[in-house]
Amino acid sequence: MQFLLNDVVFNLSDSNFSLPPSDSYATRLKMSDVIHLGSELFSAHPTLPHDDHARSLRLIGLILSKVSTVNAALFLVPKKGCPPQEVTVRFAELSFLIITDLVNRQAAGTLTPAYANSQVWGRLAG
Repeated sequence: MQFLLNDVVFNLSDSNFSLPPSDSYATRLKMSDVIHLGSELFSAHPTLPHDDHARSLRLIGLILSKVSTVNAALFLVPKKGCPPQEVTVRFAELSFLIITDLVNRQAAGTLTPAYANSQVWGRLAG
């Protein structure tokens, strides 16, 4: 399975990814808590998916533990260090064709934030 976090596609394989255990703190979190946590992370580290894959994978795990149908999340930060409430958050369920295109572009080194936006978030706006 692949998951788009902002403009980075993560391959969620058994060797690098697992959902939080059912007896962990994550089961007590609400989706609003996960969104706030993600907003705090991105406010402090707007390039999180590029710089910290382990944290990104943990955030993806929390998201998927609450909403298993999504495979894309966008945390749009207006300015590094902004209050978490100013971070715009969106989720999507991408088709196989779109996620495959993004994976291929990332592998070729041509996946850009502008392209991800045009193919995913821009399409959802209309």
